[in-house]
Amino acid sequence: MEFRSYALIQLAIVVALGSISIAMIHTRPMNTYETTVRDLLAEIWVAANTPGYRRTLVLYLSRPLTLNNGTIILSQEFWVLGPFNQSGRFLRVPIVVEESIVLEGLVVLEIEGSSTGVVIVKRVTIG
Repeated sequence: MEFRSYALIQLAIVVALGSISIAMIHTRPMNTYETTVRDLLAEIWVAANTPGYRRTLVLYLSRPLTLNNGTIILSQEFWVLGPFNQSGRFLRVPIVVEESIVLEGLVVLEIEGSSTGVVIVKRVTIG
């Protein structure tokens, strides 16, 4: 069961020394899918900026995620803050894959950075 909690913007008016200040707080807990996608994007960003970077990454995705050349397609749209362009569920990232990869459940990925800034992503089969 997935827990979603969206908190609305809360306004707190504080009166101090005759002046009024307004503080706006926006909080929303991230679910596991969002956190895992953000972890993957962080690894891709590091690999794109570090030539010779190699890492084996173990992820758990509760929903499908598709990797294509230059694009990651999310199954759930959410706002990704980061250095990559986003258009709805599509993220433009500097990745190269041998063929389209659909990730779901427990997956193992091998991430390798190149000197050109392109990241090579391969799915590792277990067993």
